[in-house]
This record gives sequence, C-alpha cells and structure tokens, in this order.
Amino acid sequence: MIRDATRKFRERPHYTLDELDEISERAAAEYLTNKHGKAQYPISTDDLASLIEVHAEDLDLYADLSRLGPDIDGVTIFNPKGKPSIRIAAALSEARRENRLRTTLAHELGHTLIHNILFKRCTGPGLFDDEEVQTDRVQACREGSMLNAGQSDWMEWQAGYVSGAILMPATQVRLIITRRFPNYIRGNIAACGDLYEAMVEEVRSAFQVSSEAARVRLQKLQLVRDAGLTPSLF
Repeated sequence: MIRDATRKFRERPHYTLDELDEISERAAAEYLTNKHGKAQYPISTDDLASLIEVHAEDLDLYADLSRLGPDIDGVTIFNPKGKPSIRIAAALSEARRENRLRTTLAHELGHTLIHNILFKRCTGPGLFDDEEVQTDRVQACREGSMLNAGQSDWMEWQAGYVSGAILMPATQVRLIITRRFPNYIRGNIAACGDLYEAMVEEVRSAFQVSSEAARVRLQKLQLVRDAGLTPSLF
C-alpha cells in the first residue's frame, strides 16, 4: 500500500505488472477450468458476464447510464458490506458492439477483483454515511479511458490493465507470438512496421478483441514499440 495522491483513500494498492497479470489470468483460468474442464481463449462474452456474476452482487447489461454522461460505458458501484454491483450501458448490448462490450465487461471485472476491498476497509470522511448509492463509491468508466487511462487515474489505469489481461492473458499472448513469429522472441527487442501490424492482427484474431485493444496489450507487454506509450507500475 502507498499513499494515495488523489486523496480518495489514505492509501491505495500498488501492483507490479506481473501481479496484475497473475491476478487476472488466475481468475479467468480457474473459472473456465471449473466450467469447461480447461481454459480456452478467446473467452466468450457469456463467460465474461458469468465470471462477473461470480465476483459481483449483480450485473445489469441493459442499464440506462445517460445521467452520468453520453460516453459512460460501464459503472461499478462498490459496496462496503458485500460485493459490488455492475452496470453496463444498454447501447453496447442492444447495438451488438461486441468488442466494446467485451472490453467494458472485463474492465468492470477489474474494478471488482482489485478495488472492492478498498471500500470495505475505508473509513474516510464522507464515505458510506447512509445506505444510498453515493457518488464517492460509484466508479463511472468512459469509453476513451477504458483501455489506456492516464497514469494519474490509478483506479482506471489498473482496471484497464486487468481488462487486457483478462481478455488476452500474458502467457497466452507470448505463446502465440512465439509460435507465430519464432524468429522474433530473441533478446530484448520490440517490433515495429509490418511486423508490428502482423502481431496486432494475430492477437486481435486469437482473442476476439479490437485492433486497438490488441495494440495496447502488446505495448504494455513491451512486445511492440510505440513512443507514445510508457509502461507504468500503476
């Protein structure tokens, strides 16, 4: 635990990237193995929703989140006495925006897995004064920050990383890259150009995600080069 510069909490969790990958992959693999006998990817959208229902109090896939803003795709409502509740914007399910829906489900699962404990232990002023849903325990997640939030927004950054790790487990991504590009994984190098795009397409196809999500995941695993993205330990 380290001091929370945002002052939402007295302290907040600091995770290494390896720790976030381990938490994410274990949660998905254990669920898939228990349900199907083995963990296979891509994880289906139905399995993502069912996995959330294991860790959350309830899941609403057709929520009206318009009062929170036009770009809110998902909300996690933390519960100091139990599991959180998850709300997904109805438009994602109704319009069959499959990749965006999958990313949002995995993102809210990230909040559920690693952040609810904070609200259970928090006794800060203004938190949980009554039984009503309060603003300070509602985490509203915008489309633009779902994959790669700024590093100052540590809750969104961590949930975004977990989202990628749930959908595209690090061990599975590296296995695919090693098999598909056997001459690439030799030493500490990063792909660019045509090789970069070929790797993005391989991950996109293997894990049923958008090209943007595949690109961000490969960048965060430092398998490709992008001068605009700096890995962080948030």
